[in-house]
Amino acid sequence: MVVIQRHCEPEITIWAQAAYPCEGVGLLVGRRVEDDWEIHMLVPAANLAATPATQFVLDPTAWFDAEQIAVQVGMSIVGIIHSHPDAPARPSVHDSASGDSLGRDIVFFISTITQNGITALTAWQWNSREYQEIVVQWN
Repeated sequence: MVVIQRHCEPEITIWAQAAYPCEGVGLLVGRRVEDDWEIHMLVPAANLAATPATQFVLDPTAWFDAEQIAVQVGMSIVGIIHSHPDAPARPSVHDSASGDSLGRDIVFFISTITQNGITALTAWQWNSREYQEIVVQWN
């Protein structure tokens, strides 16, 4: 299960709306507690994709920046989040192609964003073949 701290909700909403109609991307800082993840902070990143309306490429310097922030607060990077403008919050073909490189230790979050705001937020974990959905709980 993934537990997202309630104070992250406005951050995630503002981040997704700012990127719309393109895909937003960011890193999530938190803790791994046994088989669960706790999300405490969103660190927005630039989307460097040539076609940002339909895919994302995470700015590699964002990982370094997020890692520094995580260390300062005694946590680590536990997830990558991106938005799907006007599309389902399910891994796309492009998303699934990145599964092996992310592995099982990173949760992959996808939000559906429309002009009216976020309509869905899902979490996924790679199982060496495909993404499996994980339950998301707001705390």
